[in-house]
Amino acid sequence: GDASSAAQLLRLLCPDLHVERYSSSLEPNSLGTLSLRRTNRVLRKRIDSIGFAVLEPTALNLGSSGHDESGKAREIFSGKTASYAKLLPGSGATSTASILDSLARAAETLESKGFPATFLLCFDEAWEVAAQLEPLLAAATGGNRCNFDLLCWCVRPGEAGFSPHRDRQPRDVPASFRPDGSPRYSTCWVALGGAENPRASVLYVLPRDVDPGYCVGDADE
Repeated sequence: GDASSAAQLLRLLCPDLHVERYSSSLEPNSLGTLSLRRTNRVLRKRIDSIGFAVLEPTALNLGSSGHDESGKAREIFSGKTASYAKLLPGSGATSTASILDSLARAAETLESKGFPATFLLCFDEAWEVAAQLEPLLAAATGGNRCNFDLLCWCVRPGEAGFSPHRDRQPRDVPASFRPDGSPRYSTCWVALGGAENPRASVLYVLPRDVDPGYCVGDADE
């Protein structure tokens, strides 16, 4: 059928990635319980104080085993079944680096063949990254979950990225914060490749304490 043909085409374009190959779910991360709690506290403190936080790739556990002691695959994304989030073989930092590198190469391949980089979301590995990030995002923001508003970009050397902007500003900005000041909406950026040119390939963030529009928004212009 058409779906099968599309999956075959994707596998041919990006043979290092997978489409509907593994059963869903995986371990939340590779940090361990105590390290996870400490990381969550640090993330939440930084979000509350400066409005953003940075994590190293080792916070993810890409390519880990996703089955509990009973052998049943755990569900991800707030307990909802997500058949598009898959389990990949391997474990540890090597697997994480390898998967992120494979996604970066795939983005370049897709664009070279006329497909937008967001077609990365057709592959299992992209959803594994999202699944790993969700519990960390929830801990850092007071409960925010993946809302499946995902996009991918491929910014090649010498090209420009984006001008300064604020993601998804709502009409009622103050209502987009909880009573404790935590944001109800958060953006998570994942760098798939290294930043060879800091002027063109690095994400710059304005800290909360020097951003006059953080809690009230920007004027429409």
